[in-house]
Amino acid sequence: VLVNDLTHSFEAGQNWAVLGPNGSGKTTLLHCLAGLKSAGAGEIIVGGQSIQQLPHRQRARNVGIVFQHYDDVFPSTVLETVAAGRHPHLPDTLFANPAAADHQLVTNSLRYMELEHLAQRPLTSLSGGERRRVDIALLLAQDTPIRLLDEPCNHLDLRHQGSILGHLTRNQASEKLNIFALHDVNHALQYCDHALLLFEDGSTQAGTITTTATRNTLEALYRCRLTEVTSGSKRMFLPDYE
Repeated sequence: VLVNDLTHSFEAGQNWAVLGPNGSGKTTLLHCLAGLKSAGAGEIIVGGQSIQQLPHRQRARNVGIVFQHYDDVFPSTVLETVAAGRHPHLPDTLFANPAAADHQLVTNSLRYMELEHLAQRPLTSLSGGERRRVDIALLLAQDTPIRLLDEPCNHLDLRHQGSILGHLTRNQASEKLNIFALHDVNHALQYCDHALLLFEDGSTQAGTITTTATRNTLEALYRCRLTEVTSGSKRMFLPDYE
């Protein structure tokens, strides 16, 4: 058992960071929240229904996930991959055609991720960072109320880390729920308003970012000493190596 007795509610408009050391269960938790794995006990409830009871298309209209790693089994272009995010929303008929609104969502997603010039490129020709931006563009095109992202900054340079996390969290007028599994505590401090800490013994701590991400709790979480640095209203932590 990776996580013991976790009972918590996540609300629309919140940005959650799931923090913990390697092997603490961050990825497994996201897979359970997405309905891809069954929890050892209890249920994941989405909109009053167990996620395991939702039909696949309905589940895909409610919950989107960016995995930590992808295997590109089928050859496709950037545009084709991102456009696949609209599939759950199309009529369930053999020859359903995307509407103008679907095309606009795909176009906007490519633009937000700075992929317009790569739209016709095959996935196999992309760098790791470009491929990661395709993953997130697909999530944006899917346009689900719940978005789960496992290490979203994998392979991204500093500029894209900030621009993408900022885009996902800055505009919450659409009331999306974002849940990020993160290794970088400082990304959590800058972009998230809540945090869920997963400790190695299976215990958890959840709450606002200011009450959970303190030096004492983070030192206990990662079992290393930290130095807290402040600049105005911003906080960050650096490992205190000896």
